[in-house]
Amino acid sequence: MSKSCPTPREIEVWRPTRLQDFIACEEVKATLVDHLRADGDGTNILILGNTGTGKTGLVEAYARTRNCPKSAGPWLGPCGECDDCKDFDFEHSDDGVFAHLRTKAEETKPTYFFHLNCYSLDVSEIEEVAKEVSSHPTVRCIVYLDEVHNLVDGRRDLVLLKHLSDLNAVWLATGIDTNAYNPMFLRRFATRCTTTLPSEPDLALFLCRRCKDWSITVDDAPETLALLAQRSQQITAQCISVLACAAGRQGRFLDRHLVEAYPFVSGVTRTKVTD
Repeated sequence: MSKSCPTPREIEVWRPTRLQDFIACEEVKATLVDHLRADGDGTNILILGNTGTGKTGLVEAYARTRNCPKSAGPWLGPCGECDDCKDFDFEHSDDGVFAHLRTKAEETKPTYFFHLNCYSLDVSEIEEVAKEVSSHPTVRCIVYLDEVHNLVDGRRDLVLLKHLSDLNAVWLATGIDTNAYNPMFLRRFATRCTTTLPSEPDLALFLCRRCKDWSITVDDAPETLALLAQRSQQITAQCISVLACAAGRQGRFLDRHLVEAYPFVSGVTRTKVTD
């Protein structure tokens, strides 16, 4: 992404790649940073939060940072330039089982990162991962369970949990909220943390920083950015879409009138901000 002036298209597809780029979600960010500093070892983590609060995005940023051998630190994320970063494919799938093998392989104990979509996960797929994990007994394994609330379905989840608990791996999981899980499931996770949508001051501060990063001039800065944050009431990526498109139409100049008039990007679900 250009540092001088991003195009509207650049920003419409932008997603945070560094943990520090997520606004709010402080509890989850701190937990994932601690996990990175522990080099992927430690307790299982269950991340809770409503749709649109950035659960999957946070884990992807974690995984990309963990994968990059040139990362400057847990908060600063991956370099985005090395071969490991370019080859990383968080969305690659094979019959519901996602796997990205080898992170920081030059270390004496590399990490294998598995990404499982639990929407239609079954025992055979767990067994497939178990076979893969057992074939590399000397490495560290992290198994990410996406949409994990779909596992909680009476006896089925007990069978799957038994198979998962037999894996020699640390679990990261994302779901909706604790109401979706039975007590036995929750006991499997030593750490539970929640994501939250950003408040208007959070958004305004974030947008201020991005204007500075991208050399975008803001007229009436505090008032305009506060208005943009209030109007957006969205997750980070959509706020930035509004900012970039508005700035592009004004030759990198963002004014109050344009903020008030700008229509939201279509196709993105609006989510009300809560303090």
